[in-house]
Amino acid sequence: MAGLPSGLQFDLNDVDDLLAITLSDEFNTAPGDSDQIWAPLHAWRALGQLKVTKAIEPLINSFDQFNDDDYATDELPEVFSLVGEPAVDPLVAYLYRPVVEEWSVILAVACLGEIVEHHPSVKPLLLDHLKNYMRSPRLDLPSVNAFILSVIMNLQAVELIDEIRHMFALGCVDVGWCGDLEDVESNLGVRG
Repeated sequence: MAGLPSGLQFDLNDVDDLLAITLSDEFNTAPGDSDQIWAPLHAWRALGQLKVTKAIEPLINSFDQFNDDDYATDELPEVFSLVGEPAVDPLVAYLYRPVVEEWSVILAVACLGEIVEHHPSVKPLLLDHLKNYMRSPRLDLPSVNAFILSVIMNLQAVELIDEIRHMFALGCVDVGWCGDLEDVESNLGVRG
C-alpha cells in the first residue's frame, strides 16, 4: 500500500489507498490501545468527504465486521450522508440480503436515515423504497422493522400509516424499540 499524504489533504488519487485501509484486517483488528485502530475511521471520513461512490459497496459489504464497533455505528451513517443519494439504492438493497447479523441491517437503515437528514430532497425516494419494503417486510428481522419505523417517525412520514399498520398486523415489529401501534400513531399525529 502506498503511503498516504501528510496532513489530511486527500484527493481522488488517494481513493484506492483509503479503501484498502478501511478493509484492512491489519487496521480493523489492531489492539484497542494502538494508533492503528483509528486508521479506518479516518479513511471512512475522507471517503465520505470526497463523496466517493466507488466506496459505497465495499463499505456496505463490510457492515458485518463492524457490528461490535461503536465508532462504526456512529461514523458510517455520517459517511454515507456525505456521499448522499447515490448510496440510497445500495443501502435499500441491503435490507433484502440474507444476513447473519441483524445489527448490520440496522446500520444500513441508520445510514438511510442520516442521508435523508442531510439531503431532504432524497426523502421521497427513500419513502418509496420503505413503502415497498413494508408491504412485504422481513418477518425474521423485528428489530430492523422497528428501527425502520423509528426512522419513519423521525421523518414524520404519516403517508406510510397503512404500511405501518400492516407491519404491526404481521407481528414483525419489536415494540421494545419503537413502541406499539398506538405509540407510533400518536407520534405521527394520526391517533384519534
